[in-house]
Amino acid sequence: MSKEKLMARLAKLSPEQRIFLEKQLNKNESSIIPSRKTNEPTILSFAQQRMWFLEQLEPGSSTYNMPFLVKIKGDFNISVFKRCLNEIICRHEILRTTFLSLDGDLRQKIHPFMEIDFEVHNLCSYTKDTAEDICLSQMKRKAIEPFNLEMGPLLHTSIWQITEDEFLVLVNMHHIIGDGWSMAILIEELSILYNNFLKADVANLSPLKIQYADFSIWQKNWLTGSKFQTQLDYWKKQFKDVLPVLDLPTDFSRPSKLSYKGSNELVKISYETVQRLKELSKSEGCTLYMTLLAAYYTLLLKYTHQEDIIIGSPIANRNHREIEPLIGFFVNTLALRINSKRDVAFRELINKVKEICLGAYSNQDIPFEAIVGELNSERTANNSVLFQTMFSLEQNIKKSLNLANVNMDFERFETDTAKFDLSLIINEHDDELICTFNYSTDLFMNSSIQQMAKHFVTILKAITENPNVQLSEISLLDDEEKRKILNGWNNNKENLSSMCIQEKFELQVTKTPDAIALICENDSLTYRELNNRANQVAHYLRRNGISSGRYVGICLERCSELMVSILGVLKAGGAYIPLDPSYPMERLSYILEESQLDILLTQKSFMSKFNEFRVANVVQMDGNQEFNEEDTINLDHFVDLDDLAYMIYTSGSTGKPKGVMVPHRGLTNYLNWCTQNYYKGNGGQGSLVLSSISFDLTITGMLSPLCIGETVVLFPEGLDLEELGRWVRKRKYSVIKLTPAHLELLSHQVSEEDAAFCTDTFVVGGEPLLAKHVDFWVKHAPNTVIINEYGPTEAVVGCTNYIVKPGENYSKSIPIGKPIFNTEMYVLDTSLQPVPIGVHGELYIGGVGLAKGYYKRPELTAERFINSPFDSNEEQELYKTGDIVRYLPNGNLEYIDRIDQQVKLRGFRIELGEIESILSNHDAISSVVVNVYEENENKKLIAYVVPKYKHMMQWDFLYEYMKKYVPDYMIPAKFVVLEELPLTPNGKIDRRRLPKPIFSGDDQKFVEPITDLEKEIAMIWGEVLGYKKVSMKDNFFKSGGESLLATKFISLVRNKLKIELPIKIIFEVTTLEEFVLIVKQELELEQDKELMDLLKDLEDTDEMMSDKALSILINHQE
Repeated sequence: MSKEKLMARLAKLSPEQRIFLEKQLNKNESSIIPSRKTNEPTILSFAQQRMWFLEQLEPGSSTYNMPFLVKIKGDFNISVFKRCLNEIICRHEILRTTFLSLDGDLRQKIHPFMEIDFEVHNLCSYTKDTAEDICLSQMKRKAIEPFNLEMGPLLHTSIWQITEDEFLVLVNMHHIIGDGWSMAILIEELSILYNNFLKADVANLSPLKIQYADFSIWQKNWLTGSKFQTQLDYWKKQFKDVLPVLDLPTDFSRPSKLSYKGSNELVKISYETVQRLKELSKSEGCTLYMTLLAAYYTLLLKYTHQEDIIIGSPIANRNHREIEPLIGFFVNTLALRINSKRDVAFRELINKVKEICLGAYSNQDIPFEAIVGELNSERTANNSVLFQTMFSLEQNIKKSLNLANVNMDFERFETDTAKFDLSLIINEHDDELICTFNYSTDLFMNSSIQQMAKHFVTILKAITENPNVQLSEISLLDDEEKRKILNGWNNNKENLSSMCIQEKFELQVTKTPDAIALICENDSLTYRELNNRANQVAHYLRRNGISSGRYVGICLERCSELMVSILGVLKAGGAYIPLDPSYPMERLSYILEESQLDILLTQKSFMSKFNEFRVANVVQMDGNQEFNEEDTINLDHFVDLDDLAYMIYTSGSTGKPKGVMVPHRGLTNYLNWCTQNYYKGNGGQGSLVLSSISFDLTITGMLSPLCIGETVVLFPEGLDLEELGRWVRKRKYSVIKLTPAHLELLSHQVSEEDAAFCTDTFVVGGEPLLAKHVDFWVKHAPNTVIINEYGPTEAVVGCTNYIVKPGENYSKSIPIGKPIFNTEMYVLDTSLQPVPIGVHGELYIGGVGLAKGYYKRPELTAERFINSPFDSNEEQELYKTGDIVRYLPNGNLEYIDRIDQQVKLRGFRIELGEIESILSNHDAISSVVVNVYEENENKKLIAYVVPKYKHMMQWDFLYEYMKKYVPDYMIPAKFVVLEELPLTPNGKIDRRRLPKPIFSGDDQKFVEPITDLEKEIAMIWGEVLGYKKVSMKDNFFKSGGESLLATKFISLVRNKLKIELPIKIIFEVTTLEEFVLIVKQELELEQDKELMDLLKDLEDTDEMMSDKALSILINHQE
């Protein structure tokens, strides 16, 4: 290139690119890699050390195989091809290298000669289709055949002859001896040698100046210099804060140990989009790689709502001319940490990514393995170290070669593996981009990745059309997806009756006046009797000033007066405020003070409780003869659907309860849904009411029956819940509304034979419903309908529901289903954009069922009840639930967690429900709740368990159980055994009443090694980690251990104790104490084996010796 052209190109560079180029030129001048003087086994490169270590963790795994396929057409000479491969093996030492451990130190051994692993299969006797099928099947097996790093060879070739002139060749190498660049070299040299050997019988390749082992030695020496420390300081600065863990929404729960099984999904980017991407890159002074990386970050941001994300990316790392022609494992990994706000323009993000990339390029020489070792990142069996996703932009290796008498086509042979949760590999091919999404099948279904790939294309289209678009404004959804999510799944319009509950009840009275409306213990009321008594109360209230917009408090136990009071208030036109008699006086006082009740209806036993409160009128309901003087006729109705029906006080984040104002419109809509969907007419009679009136769950069983002539059955207040089983055995109900805790309790009180005769329908709400709650009923009462109902008080009792399907595998919580009549559900991100199917978002509820807000809390009301961005009518509101949910592909919603109950420990986000679910599956556990305990800014997970059996379970027992299913950071620090979990009056678990855990202090004490075995292993432990004093409670990795030190430690223990131990054991234990226990078991097994061998020898000897002689031989050996 002329000097003028070179200067012109330099003039176009940005300042950052000039700095980068200058650093590279200076760096390349700094060192020439010398060739070594000996062929003795030598050290491994950093990359090889890590690869060897990963192989030891999963011995026999094919995760790091690198197969590629050669399709050959023509007069192919197999013997010449084999000769070519042998020549290349002789030329590149790395292809005849094996790996061994010498006294705990890893070495690579270069063999003077190594015959290629080469096999040929002739399938010409089959039809072409059959031959190809056989070939594909055998090829798949060969591609995943594990290599033996100690024995070798680590390059394998298989040839299948399909027809006379069609061949398929599979070349497979282990990653420890090669990388993607090496594949290109191998293909290039194969093609040159094949032509040369056919034409001139000479290799004619330029000699190599150095070999891979020379690079390994040079790298170690370089790492001791000042440049190493400078680069290390750069990376330490990048990762000084708590490292984020990518939390992609998965289809399956993350297993305790990943299998590395994977699959691929491909999508093509059109020529037009590619050209626009290149133009955008050029205009921003960056590379296409940087633009695509920024787009991938945007996809991850949209899917996880995380701004701080680390993305791994490979870099060739061939910065010296001597190593460019070498086959070997040179590729390095850059961990690119990108942290951007959602409200920045994509153009700004590109420049941020460019800055990050240029900084990483300038410090790319330091091996990724050295960074991991320096950071001492905690390793887990179900997550990758430092990052969980990989991105790369690759130039295709030569796809096709025309050689002497043959044509060769080369392509990667895809295997069913995935090294990370998700990887995006983009190849430039014929002015198109081919995007391969490689994903873990332990975590994702193909349909989810197909959707993700589609959304990546959507992002590319959006950023090329408008590079200034804010990240928050980029919508992943196309018009069809938006229609489905916003309209299709919310298409549930139903004519709303203008009659309020009291009017519907009065209409039902005219239809069934003598039917039983209410049963409470031995007392019962017909519809006519209940209506008459409610009218008397209503006339009394109306006469005392109660009408629309006035509040009446009701503080009564479950009794007939309770139902009379509720109907009486509604008939008078007022709104009732339920007050649970079991509430603390402080809470009751606050509600009474804030609401300024006009009248309080209560019972004789509670009258004295309210004397000190300034309530205008406290009325005793039981035995009050004053009501008998009132009229029994129905009142005129002046209430419409917008008037309030009731106000329920719920817990507030400030510690003070807040009043939720619920209008008749929402109540009427909900009751319409109940009466049409919950009463199946399968022989049940009545609805059993278990919960307190202060819990809106009660409304289902208390008011819906009165609209259709059913009976309300009140579970007596004084009875223990242990009596619940007896009550449901007395009669078969139409509907029982209860919490998951109540449903599980009931399953222990009802026999398998009686289960089918309890109720037509269980409606379950209040807390997440799990498979364990319903298993008993699905199995023993298959005709009983179980409905999972979800709904905050602000959206009137229940606004979605889902019918549990027998035979369905509910690996996570049971879905909360789809919206009821006239209700909309929106799953949105923080910018109020709808999120894709499967992606977590906050649930917003719209429709006629919303409350009017919070009493005397205008700021909170404005915060939680917002104008709908999906309706031009400014009066349409959405309620911001604070619940994290996601859409399933079938339109059902799945509850994930509360926004304010997400737990983060050591950078990992933890769903407490997941831990609870795993513990609940243990046969010895009846119920469990996991909480977070924080002291001195130190958070710990505490599990509170109720055992099924009387004896107390040991902590170690549960610890070992949990280790089977979850990584260490998800194992509770302490297990507290309780006789029962504390419940609120509404049947929910009362987390505030869980006892404070007591830590004995012994947990933190130094535990001295005592036995000879403990002392021996502790000495090796201390020697490897550099400690003089070692406690049996020490954790290897928390004490400064990392992968290479773990390798050395295990090797030294093996040699010292003469036992075989897999390296992965050190990752499966937490403390030295646990490690010693495993070693002890292994030693005992070895002794048992020796005894069995000796016994066999003695039995063989028995034929030649008498019993007496054998006895003397056994008992008198010195």
